Amino acid sequence: MPTQCLNSFHHSLIIQDLLSMRMIGLARETRGLYQLSFSTPNSQYTIPHQAASSYNFQSQPVDLWHWRLGHPSRDRLSLLQKNDSTVTSSKFTHCDVCHFSKHKRLPFPISTSIAHDLFQMIHVDIWGPLSVLSYDGYSYFLTIVDDHSRSVWVYLMQHKSDTRDLLKGFCALVKNQFNKSVKVVRSDQGQEFNMCDFFMENGIEHQMSCVQTPEQNARVERKHQHILNVARSLRFQSGLPLTHWTDCILHAVYLINRLPTPVLENKSPYEVLYHKPPFLGHLRVFGSLCYASSLPHGRSKFDARARQCVFLGYPAGIKGFKLLDLEDGRVFVSRDVVFYESILPFRGQDKEEEVPQSSVPIPPVPVSAPPVSIPTHLSHLPAASAPLQTASDDGGDNHMETIQSPEFEPELEPQAEYEEPPGRPLRHHILPARYQDCELDSQLKFGAFGGTVSQHPICLNVDHLNKLDKIYALSILSQIEPTSYHEAVKSIEWNRAVKEELAALYANQTWEIVPRPLKKKLIKNKWVFKLKLKPDGSIERHKARLVAKGYTQVYGIDFLDTYSPVAKINSVKTLLAIAAIKNWKLEQLDVSNAFLHGELEEDVYMEIPLGVELPESTSQEMCCKLKKSLYGLKQASRQWFARLTGFLLKIGFSQSASDYSLFTRWINGRIVVLLVYVDDIIIGGDAQTDIEQVKKALSQEFKVKLLGPLKYFLGLEVTNTADGISVCQRKYCMDLLCDTGYVDAKGTKSPCDPKIKMTAKQGTKLENPEMYRRLIGRLHYITITRPDLTFAVQQLCQFQKEPYSDHLQAAYKILRYLKSSPGQGIHFSSNTEMKLVGFCDSDWAACPDTRRSTTGYCTFIGSSLLTWKTKKQNTVSRSSSEAEYRALALLVCEVEWLRRLLAEMSVEIPLPVAIYCDNKSAIHIAENSVFHERTKHIEIDMHVTRERINDGLVKLNHVSTINQLADLFTKGLHRVRLQELLCKLGIKAESTT
Repeated sequence: MPTQCLNSFHHSLIIQDLLSMRMIGLARETRGLYQLSFSTPNSQYTIPHQAASSYNFQSQPVDLWHWRLGHPSRDRLSLLQKNDSTVTSSKFTHCDVCHFSKHKRLPFPISTSIAHDLFQMIHVDIWGPLSVLSYDGYSYFLTIVDDHSRSVWVYLMQHKSDTRDLLKGFCALVKNQFNKSVKVVRSDQGQEFNMCDFFMENGIEHQMSCVQTPEQNARVERKHQHILNVARSLRFQSGLPLTHWTDCILHAVYLINRLPTPVLENKSPYEVLYHKPPFLGHLRVFGSLCYASSLPHGRSKFDARARQCVFLGYPAGIKGFKLLDLEDGRVFVSRDVVFYESILPFRGQDKEEEVPQSSVPIPPVPVSAPPVSIPTHLSHLPAASAPLQTASDDGGDNHMETIQSPEFEPELEPQAEYEEPPGRPLRHHILPARYQDCELDSQLKFGAFGGTVSQHPICLNVDHLNKLDKIYALSILSQIEPTSYHEAVKSIEWNRAVKEELAALYANQTWEIVPRPLKKKLIKNKWVFKLKLKPDGSIERHKARLVAKGYTQVYGIDFLDTYSPVAKINSVKTLLAIAAIKNWKLEQLDVSNAFLHGELEEDVYMEIPLGVELPESTSQEMCCKLKKSLYGLKQASRQWFARLTGFLLKIGFSQSASDYSLFTRWINGRIVVLLVYVDDIIIGGDAQTDIEQVKKALSQEFKVKLLGPLKYFLGLEVTNTADGISVCQRKYCMDLLCDTGYVDAKGTKSPCDPKIKMTAKQGTKLENPEMYRRLIGRLHYITITRPDLTFAVQQLCQFQKEPYSDHLQAAYKILRYLKSSPGQGIHFSSNTEMKLVGFCDSDWAACPDTRRSTTGYCTFIGSSLLTWKTKKQNTVSRSSSEAEYRALALLVCEVEWLRRLLAEMSVEIPLPVAIYCDNKSAIHIAENSVFHERTKHIEIDMHVTRERINDGLVKLNHVSTINQLADLFTKGLHRVRLQELLCKLGIKAESTT
């Protein structure tokens, strides 16, 4: 049977018999899919074999410079050859990259109009958003063009709100660096350019184009096309992932400013701006392979002296090259670089036979959280440099079409002027067998990137997945959460969810429609839409929620007290441990529209929500006077919890003093335990009949959903096994890896490097600290079930105020460790005794910045790990004994709380509780109430250990350092020691499936 292959020609696929070379099938692309129609056996179409392309420039120097300079036209290159001897002359050859990136209609006539002086007029416009977020978090860029010099400035942006600050900063830059003043700003009528106050204050004339008339702002519109043509050429040439489009844009602008143009009498914008020709000897092929010297610091004698990288451009304000490390995906700057410009690592990824994977590793490039170690933008212009490519954290959106302007020089000659270069035949692509059943994204089809195939395409064949993964994948691919009411009501499912929410509000008599009171501020509201997922990731239901914009409330008028307790995570784990030992069947309940049950004590007025219809006869301005609490109100959670607490006390429950969200009820010597987290409830107990009685009472008072056995609670995946209960956060970990782009990263065996002590201001200051804080917050939540991450995450939590690049790299190492075991968690054994045990340790003066010590402890119920903690001590300790003594006090307080909590769950713990410490001096200080010269300064509350020893509640025992289980929580450990302690803690590593 002949082997089939796929050959892509732009928007079609051809299937041919490799033996007879006959075409047996033709598929046309329609809406991202290929519709296949097989040809008849007598088809006469045959396709000859094509040799593979070769990127050898040694015999084609001008072709090499054509690539170096971002694919300029033949005329441009000829002008450059006359002005610069660096570029050698040769026959101009055919370039397929130019066709892929620049092919268009013939240009309009060139306009010769030009401003008489620098910055007499500037043209500004915003491009974006691009559907693919860049690796450094940008989706827009602001373009500024000086009409006189044609110099271009580009500012990368995330949002549109910072356009005003960028323009103001640019005007200040012009005044300080060039001693000029901007006189005219020409833009479209976008709201982001509404800066009348600034323009009037500085005497700047603001000229705006008519609505839907971009031709009147054609200078910058055409410049967008120019930039994108070059940027596309650079990306097709290099084969870089689309997330690196920002590097392509910045490099394109860098090159454009250095290329001569007929509009400037064959001078470059750089030369007109700085009155001297630009130096081109440092230019290299974008995306080419290079080797950067590794710094001697931290490098052993046998470590590699260079790192394999890809060239990304020239960073502004730094004398060096911007590089992408192919090993770890880090972006950095180096001056000690050796280039191999004929090798393009990303472009050659489809040639699996020619380039082994190990020789060109593919770095994990996160979409929203990139490992960036250099600033992605600067706000100043370096002396005697090109017009700067700058960026901002915010930006704007505008139309994305490109306009052909008669005022700008053409960039592309007619197709006939390109000739086929020798030694560069078209290649015959064969789709790898592992992708033949996969559906490729439309942006990843063969012809889209200049004829290359990605080594890791975004593709998915759900038929090859197991049932649970298939459900999860299909639910994600087929559902999108709407962002507005008008968008939601167009969908049957979301419209039904809106009606269900309104029906619940009406049934609960949440408000009454009244005339708007005079001089009364109304609270606004909005609709929020969320897909509720099952533990396996499949869709459970579509949820629409009407929420009040509580941030508009005023204290003392619309609300007073707001605090509302929720269940402590350690209480949840304690309940799971007791349930495993007592063989309780835990169940989960969910109270529908819980906040709507709270009675408001204040007069709160709200605007009429979308979807609520008023009588046509209404002549006055009406509003909603809230009778019940609503989601979003500051007091909503408090009022709901007060209502629930009152009802539970009414039916015989007692509220715990150790955790106000824990309720217990005794019925004929049998206990029922109920734990509340807002509207999610866990219930368990000795007898199922008692549980059913409580569930019935709750259902009569509130609308309760019975979710069955406890499986998924607050992101925790709970599994009942033959020997107990296992808890992990696999789905949460995988979501985090997907969101950060590390799902395909290479795993590591430890979460942190034990040889590195994290300090403040380590590396380069991050331009976007919010991204770091979000990442650390998500990692911190994973430590609920991952004691092996606790110390590493605690170290990084200290730098959230002012994070630096080294801190971010350490966080990425934790992600790679997570990749190696996303399903690892804790296990509560059913075959263990009811006794508490604690271990505590400290690392004296561990913090290099403050010289404070680090406390670590863990507690067990029987053989099951229950709670743990890592904490930097509040003050400096004068000795290791003092540091250990403070750690003992912290653990004793934890043990005392656990003992009381367990007692409220009818679990009696035998006393004294054994506590293990590896410092004999600390044990001696605690057991002997003797005045010590070295301990007289210790705070009184630290002596709680002595008191509990005297009361017979705890007993201190010495343990050797090798058996100190709390060692895991005080310092970074090597892989062998880490695995040893995890085994002793009862945690087994799980490999990625």
